[in-house]
Amino acid sequence: MEVELRAGAKFDLASTDELRDTESRIMAAVHDGALPLTIKHTAQATTDAGGLLGGGRTGGGALLYPCPDGMYASFKRISIAAPGATPGTPIAGGAWMTLNTDSGGDLQQEAIIPQTGQTQALPCLITDGSAAIVLRRGSKLVVVGAALPVSTTISFRFQIELYHTAKAAEAATAQGG
Repeated sequence: MEVELRAGAKFDLASTDELRDTESRIMAAVHDGALPLTIKHTAQATTDAGGLLGGGRTGGGALLYPCPDGMYASFKRISIAAPGATPGTPIAGGAWMTLNTDSGGDLQQEAIIPQTGQTQALPCLITDGSAAIVLRRGSKLVVVGAALPVSTTISFRFQIELYHTAKAAEAATAQGG
C-alpha cells in the first residue's frame, strides 16, 4: 500500500511500549478466562484383535482428552480418520463408535458414529456452531466402538476452546449450554 504524505499530515504508529502494553492486556484476558484459548489436540486409539475400540460397548473407553482441572473445554471440530478410509472407500458395514464424557467412571454418550441416517463410520467430521461436546473440569473424553477393522490405529483431531472455570458459566450461558 502506498500512502502519499502531505505537509502537515499526521501519521501515528504504536510505540514498542504501547505494543507491549496491548499484548500484556490480551494475555491477561486469556489467563483470566475472559477470552478462550483455542488449541488443537490429536489423539490415537487402536482397535484390538476383535475390532473393539476402548473395550467395546461395555468397556471403559480409550482416553482421547482429559479436561485440565480448573478448565472448561468446548470442542468445536472433531475429525476422525483411519488408514485407507476415504469418502470413496469408507469404513461401514456395522462399524460404530461413540464419543463419551467420563466423570469418574460414569460414561455419558455425547456423539454416535455413524451419525443418524448414515452408514459410513469413517472418515467422520463433527462440527457445531457452538460446541460439539463440552467437558467440565477434571472430566475426560473417551471413545468406545466395535465392528471396526482389527489392530487399526484411528486418529482423532480436535479444535478445542479452553476457558478457566471462573468464566466457564459465562461461556456456557453465552453458547446456550
